[in-house]
Amino acid sequence: MSYKCISQILIKHGFQNKAYDRKLSFVFKFSFSALFTVEAPRSLYTVELGSNVTMECIFPVNGKLKFEDLSVIWEKKDEVRKDVYILLKGKEDSGSQHSDFQGRIKLLKEYLDFGQSLLQISNVKLRDAGLYHCLIEYGGADYKTINLKVQAPYRTITQEVVRTGDKEWKLTCQSEGYPKAEVMWQNGEHQDLTDKANTSYETGSDQLYRVTSTLTVKNRTCENFRCIFWNKEIQENTSANLYILARANKDCRTRMAKSSINITNIQIETT
Repeated sequence: MSYKCISQILIKHGFQNKAYDRKLSFVFKFSFSALFTVEAPRSLYTVELGSNVTMECIFPVNGKLKFEDLSVIWEKKDEVRKDVYILLKGKEDSGSQHSDFQGRIKLLKEYLDFGQSLLQISNVKLRDAGLYHCLIEYGGADYKTINLKVQAPYRTITQEVVRTGDKEWKLTCQSEGYPKAEVMWQNGEHQDLTDKANTSYETGSDQLYRVTSTLTVKNRTCENFRCIFWNKEIQENTSANLYILARANKDCRTRMAKSSINITNIQIETT
């Protein structure tokens, strides 16, 4: 970020008098001589929806911290910049905080003495994902950019098996998560049936994907099937087993009972 950009950010937050502008100009010339540097121990944080995250940047203190000389600005870089947390010359400016973050942000002030700016976001939302600037002004000025990724694994799969005709069944798996997942289908012999399935996607106000996948099978009276939700971005899959059992076929029941697959999800008996 250039001197001009950082200057605009600070002026935006109230550093507008001429005396301060002269000081700011000196500060930035001084800071960009590499004597004042902000660092980020981690440039990427990946967290689950609804959890808490603490992002960190560090800065030089050189002795006892003079709190009244410290300014800390955390902002989110969206189409329109959003103020996350602002501390100007030792005083918090909560009035500028964007509504997206109200009630969920805390700066752990006890760590400032050690040159650590720790921003805690509680109950993380999908909209929190993106780039954040941690800007510190303390005798000099510098910033670092931190990337926050938010994910919601497809951990709960709702299953349904419905008879639609003579020896014809519709198998359905549905789950919610983020980002978008692919759905694959297999039968008991691990044959890929994905091309025969129909998968649809919906998004709600919470930005989660509701993924519904259906597979129609015929002439199956004793077989198990598996739907697999594959979240490529986070390299995670969740699967569920669905079963069609023949009531009159004792061999079928025995084979399923001896199977290494746990038959606890859905059992549909046919006549």
